[in-house]
Parts: sequence; C-alpha cells; structure tokens
Amino acid sequence: MSPVAAAVGAILLCLAAPGPASASDRQCGWYVILGCAPDAYGAEKTLEKVRGVVLPGSVGTHVVETGDYPDFNPGLFCVVDGPFESQAQGENVHWPDMVPGAYVKRGC
Repeated sequence: MSPVAAAVGAILLCLAAPGPASASDRQCGWYVILGCAPDAYGAEKTLEKVRGVVLPGSVGTHVVETGDYPDFNPGLFCVVDGPFESQAQGENVHWPDMVPGAYVKRGC
C-alpha cells in the first residue's frame, strides 16, 4: 500500500469514529448510565472498557454530553446505552451485572 493510500485510509477511519453525540443527534428516551467523567477523554476511556460487551437488548453504547439532555445534570460526559422506549427496557439489559453502579435515567 502506498503512503498516500495509507494516509487517506487513516483519515477516513478517524472521520468514521463516533464522538460524543451532539444536541442535534439527541434522542429522548431512557438511558442506562454506565459511567460519567468531567471530560470527553475520561468518558472515552470508560467507553473502551465496555465497547466489546454484548448484552441482549442493548441498543449500543456511546458518549453523550449531559448538557444536551434536560433531565441529566449538565457538565459531564457519560457513557450510555440507549435510548430505550421505557425504563423497564433499559433495566432488562442488566448492565449493573457487568458495570456496578450502572442505572437507568430518562434523558428528556
């Protein structure tokens, strides 16, 4: 592979990597909160720990900025699974079995 092709591939890979969800990407519903940090870097470290975990009913883990969700406390970056249509759906994923302290909360 040529150096140019390798560089283009690396750039495309970086562009495809998901970052924190923006306010325009926000979806209301219930979320399983797996961990929070004061900065995006801390949240990404937590996300890396759970990224390979597959639980029945999970809709996918990602990082959100809590200020984008009216029912979350602002100023944090949280790793979440969701949104779910109901609190019960989020609880049925059983994240607390894998991540002690995980809990379900409505985002908006």
